[in-house]
Amino acid sequence: MPGRSSRRKQARSKRYRSRADAAKAMTVQLLATVCWHIGSGMPACWKLASSHGSERQSAIDLLDQLPSKARLVADAEYVGRPLWSAIIESKRSFVIRVGSNIRLLRKLDPSLKRDTEWVYHWPHKSQLKGEPPLLLRLVAVITERGWIYLLTNEWNLTNQQIAELYQARWGIEVFFRTVKQDCGKARLQCRTPENARTELSWTLLAIWASLFVAKRSLHEAKVPLNKLSPTRVIDLLQAAMRDL
Repeated sequence: MPGRSSRRKQARSKRYRSRADAAKAMTVQLLATVCWHIGSGMPACWKLASSHGSERQSAIDLLDQLPSKARLVADAEYVGRPLWSAIIESKRSFVIRVGSNIRLLRKLDPSLKRDTEWVYHWPHKSQLKGEPPLLLRLVAVITERGWIYLLTNEWNLTNQQIAELYQARWGIEVFFRTVKQDCGKARLQCRTPENARTELSWTLLAIWASLFVAKRSLHEAKVPLNKLSPTRVIDLLQAAMRDL
């Protein structure tokens, strides 16, 4: 990896659309893949990689850290046969949004009706390798912004349950906002990649510990856990530390 002065020279020699793009070229970026638990609102596990890493591969690597029969709910970045096959082989399930870039088939089984939710995912590379197609379920859901399509390997969930699960996925975006804004980690302070990983790992662990203590306090007070505000918890802990 080139040193800071070398990166600066490279950044100056290239043309960027803005100063922000030039500054970004001189910084070390991390890819954080977090498995966030919908029920508790807490991070379950995570993996840090370079900005050139793969979110899908990180998700595969995290599967063994998840409980058996866990369900993964994700957005359209987590698509493709390698990830879906790994989830199915691990005896887990998924609900993932798909877009027009994912080709699904119905004509493989003449007995399937055109309006059925059953579909096959069988990319060309898998056909050449002699791999069997994946039989999945495609559910169309209407939202405020229009129709979205969710792919799953679960057959017992209703369409309404699938829609509610995907809607609850929005909590991970709130969690990342807590990390970046409330904890001030949109930009890390460490100067080396190794220390930056350590800084972000301790940040995630501290958030988990803070939320755990807060949720236990709410439980003992018989207050609904959905009343918990991560921002409020962090503000109170910071105030307590300043007082001490």
